[in-house]
Amino acid sequence: MITVKEKPDKKADRSTVSLAAFREKYLEKTTYKYEWKNGQVEKTEYMKPGERCIIDNVIRKHVQTKSFRQGNSIMAEADCHLSSTSTYRRPDAAYLTKNQIKHPDTANEVPAWVIEVSCPSNSDEENKEKMLEYFKAGVKMVWYVYPQILQIWIHVGPKKVIVCSEEDACQAGSVVPGFNMTVKEVCEK
Repeated sequence: MITVKEKPDKKADRSTVSLAAFREKYLEKTTYKYEWKNGQVEKTEYMKPGERCIIDNVIRKHVQTKSFRQGNSIMAEADCHLSSTSTYRRPDAAYLTKNQIKHPDTANEVPAWVIEVSCPSNSDEENKEKMLEYFKAGVKMVWYVYPQILQIWIHVGPKKVIVCSEEDACQAGSVVPGFNMTVKEVCEK
């Protein structure tokens, strides 16, 4: 643990630190986040810079909806305790209601909609396992975005999936009525 004095006692104790040195010494240098499943810690990668634009595109579209005006939000890498499945996940993005945002200690933490961006480090088996966990916990919709092949797989149940490509409209169904984006709009850089 690093202890930093709020105010040095003497002027001689003060030293300047460059921004580069500050980043190197004080900011956490990791590309990993940690999730929890049935008492086991799972090390997974944070969203990569190329994936940020995907989540940003979805958030910017959501800002234009009635759902957003009502105080609901799509949040990147929000912590989600899925207690019924004994898991603690941090999806690439999660749709949270105003109540979930304002009262995280008392509101149900299960988001209605989860978005995961698939990358080469995610196996299909891992994606499917997470998708099943999400539905078992009460998530209503899971989007898996495959930017490398311009597809979005919209899971509306553990056995029902809608595959969208390029100009196909992706909708958020009853979770966010009126939300509509093409795959190209979602994956646009």
